Amino acid sequence: GILSDLDGHTQQARAQLENLRIDPTDTITTHIERLRQTRLAQVCDRLEATDDAVRHARQANALARRLSLAKGIDKTRFLGFIAHRQRYFTATEIGRWRPVQDTLSRQPVFIIGFPRSGTTLLDTMLRGHPAIALTEESDSVARLVNRLSGEEDERLDTLATLADETVEGLRQDYHEAQRTRTGQDNAVIIDRFALNIIYVGELCRLFPRARFILLLRHPADCVLSCFLQTFYETSANASFHTLKDSAHLYDQVFKLWRQYRDVLPLNVHEIKYEDLIENPETSCRDMLKFLQLDWHPDILKHQQSASARTLIGTASYHQVTRPLYTKAINRWQRYRPELEQALDVLMPWMRYFKYSD
Repeated sequence: GILSDLDGHTQQARAQLENLRIDPTDTITTHIERLRQTRLAQVCDRLEATDDAVRHARQANALARRLSLAKGIDKTRFLGFIAHRQRYFTATEIGRWRPVQDTLSRQPVFIIGFPRSGTTLLDTMLRGHPAIALTEESDSVARLVNRLSGEEDERLDTLATLADETVEGLRQDYHEAQRTRTGQDNAVIIDRFALNIIYVGELCRLFPRARFILLLRHPADCVLSCFLQTFYETSANASFHTLKDSAHLYDQVFKLWRQYRDVLPLNVHEIKYEDLIENPETSCRDMLKFLQLDWHPDILKHQQSASARTLIGTASYHQVTRPLYTKAINRWQRYRPELEQALDVLMPWMRYFKYSD
């Protein structure tokens, strides 16, 4: 069924997936049944069978929740990390920071945003540029933050008194990890992990001149896409089991982001997913100027770049291997009744990011 869908035989894929019967009695069969239900949700969405897409997505997410609970994974842990940073990163606390030396000649670049906002597509396009190397959803930032702030954020308040030698050691370890992952030394190395957005405070503390590329997408489309996807089990992804929880996570993530913008001198370039789809060359030219790199036409050959990769380890694999398409833009309108509760939370962000409601 999956192969039929990839070949463009969407109705055939639906029939094959519906005829497949799986009894989720253990972890393996639960994973398989969750994948079947997710693929059915996506196929029904493509066929604009909206009610069926919602039904299958709910069944897939119920299985995802079962898998998370079996591992002791709870959404509140990740939400707690966000809340800790909302309390700490204030103008008062940052005013107490001891200045640290910033002698780095090469500043790191981070692609951030919210899951399903287009970060994988942008990653794949950037791989067409010979002067760019990327790390995809690596744990480099998480490891750095754990060493800096503690695994449960118990050392956030020590950011104020960091010694120069501590900062330099953490910087060198991070850069070495990135070089090892990419095998590159002279390229502009870009770290792409959407939810590293919540660690921008620590990243700015270690790398005051770091550059951030923020991917944005219509908030309702973003949250809906998370609901229709399968993710591996983490405390962050545990919020995607319902549309209401997904919207709540979106709200908390961007409240923290807005707070960072208010209190930190961030170097940020924003790209909207919709512009990247509809005007890819203009969007990419502007981004390369931000990165201080010359234009290269292969940046628009994203299908070629995707095919050359041995593995794309995100939920976006099927999308980035296809031609650019606009069907996913404003898809949320078809799901408006199901999104009713979520829209109450997302409406302010639609206005903030200048999207139509």
